[in-house]
Amino acid sequence: VHAIASVADTLDDARLGALEVRMASSASGMLQVFYDRGAGIREVDSVVVEIAPSDELVTYRLPLPAGRYRLWRLDPNTRPGRYVFGQVRVVNRRGETLAVLSPDDIRSTIQASVERSGDGAFTVTTPPDANDPQIEFAPATPPSLVPAVNLAVVAARSLAAMLAALLIAVLADRITAFSTSCARVSAWARRRPYHAVVCAG
Repeated sequence: VHAIASVADTLDDARLGALEVRMASSASGMLQVFYDRGAGIREVDSVVVEIAPSDELVTYRLPLPAGRYRLWRLDPNTRPGRYVFGQVRVVNRRGETLAVLSPDDIRSTIQASVERSGDGAFTVTTPPDANDPQIEFAPATPPSLVPAVNLAVVAARSLAAMLAALLIAVLADRITAFSTSCARVSAWARRRPYHAVVCAG
């Protein structure tokens, strides 16, 4: 039975999916994942989770916002150690797999050596003086997380727009009719100024 750790029990409205990382670690610390959605690898586009030493694979769920993910960088810890990854996958809110980050997708490493063990699993070993090991993934097909379309909301907004347009049309028609009446009265008054004075009196 695999233990499960989660950054959050439920994803908020801004989070459409998650990166699930199944790993065992020889040391405690912080796992940080960076992702490139078009602005490059940067701190603001990253998520961090605390990890604990374990001989068993633990599933860490790191929430992700909407976007097309071109590049990933996994920093397994900020200290030396041995880190076994059973699987790294992108899932949607329903837990369905959108993509699996394979060892074949690894583009570069810093302070880390990678040993492939089949079935998508791999082991990362860092040198004794490691303080920022990094593994960079570049999937051949970048996964995307896209907000679902709420048909009820779309229908309600469309109806509201139609009603607003109808109301504007009715008001415009009445304003036009009122302006036409005023123009007729003004023209009548100019033709019969005496009668207009009497009516006003």
